Amino acid sequence: TSGTNDQTLNLEGLCDPGTFGEDVIYNVGYYSFTPEYTSTYTFSTCNQTTLDTRLAVLGQGCDIGTVIACTDESEGCDNYTSILEVPLEAGTVYTLAVGATFEGQFDPAGGLTISLPTAVMYPITGSGNVVASGFTFSSCGQVDLSDSDHDKQEFDNLETLPLTAEIGYSGNGGTVESSGSASVELGYNGFSYNATTAAWGDTQTGANCEQVDSEAASTADVVIVLQHPAVLTIDYSILSSDNGATLSSVNLVDSTDNILFTAEDEAFGEATEGSESIAVLPGSYTLEIRNYAYHWGDWIVETCGVSVSVSAVSAGLEGDFNGDGLVNGADLGLLIGSWGTNGLGDLNGDGTVDSADLGLLLALWST
Repeated sequence: TSGTNDQTLNLEGLCDPGTFGEDVIYNVGYYSFTPEYTSTYTFSTCNQTTLDTRLAVLGQGCDIGTVIACTDESEGCDNYTSILEVPLEAGTVYTLAVGATFEGQFDPAGGLTISLPTAVMYPITGSGNVVASGFTFSSCGQVDLSDSDHDKQEFDNLETLPLTAEIGYSGNGGTVESSGSASVELGYNGFSYNATTAAWGDTQTGANCEQVDSEAASTADVVIVLQHPAVLTIDYSILSSDNGATLSSVNLVDSTDNILFTAEDEAFGEATEGSESIAVLPGSYTLEIRNYAYHWGDWIVETCGVSVSVSAVSAGLEGDFNGDGLVNGADLGLLIGSWGTNGLGDLNGDGTVDSADLGLLLALWST
């Protein structure tokens, strides 16, 4: 919704939009905006009007005390038009103020666009499990002990995380404990995943127990759908146990199971850390996260962990689904092939490839 274009927004002492004129926006129109995703949004009148514009973003309502950001003319924009980038929270109602730099100026004709980074990853889904298990085996007639029927949790969507699984029990043969946990934080164009596992056991004095084993694991397959060419940046840290009794790794594979990136634990008791940037075309990718610790026959605690985050940055032409540098009939065919799904071609990110996305693709058509 918008207000009338005859109001004045005085930002003096609250926000300085620029070096020219007063800290005032004249002949303001107010617009309500509720972002669907938590991200940095771009509000722009750049080259869309002949009016010398100023922009400001306020909290809900038109209270100037809630001003978040403001700006005057931007570099590269004709007629002193403006671009304002502001980080916003999903589901929060904001007010956008659009007006003139000087009194007596009115918007003759023009437009305002609202956009997000084009390297959008959606959907970000995942499946996996968190496991804690163990057993004691005795050479002196004691029965095996296991709690494996009660220590496994599976998930088929990352929204169900965090998960934990834990066991701890004692028998005549010894004591077994293990635990696993996993958590995730989702963002509009990225996510982070963290997992820890620990396993240990010991024999009881005089029990003549041959072996006490336990294991803990947390695994995930995170599915990323990229709508535009992008550079994926993977930051990872993989902690191995002191004795190397872990099998932890991070792999990125494409839809044909080609491995594009891999990292695994290398040093005993130390973290294997790094960052990798990979240029990829639009499509579906899977990040395979494996975190596994196992213990056998003594009291030593085996602990390991995996932390990984992924972000996307635009690296190509929006709508160029096949990465040939053009938006044309080949990309149209890919969009139609995904019609009605949430796959490749969902340009507006509403979860369905439909006529709205077709309209956006045609607007991006190469000339």
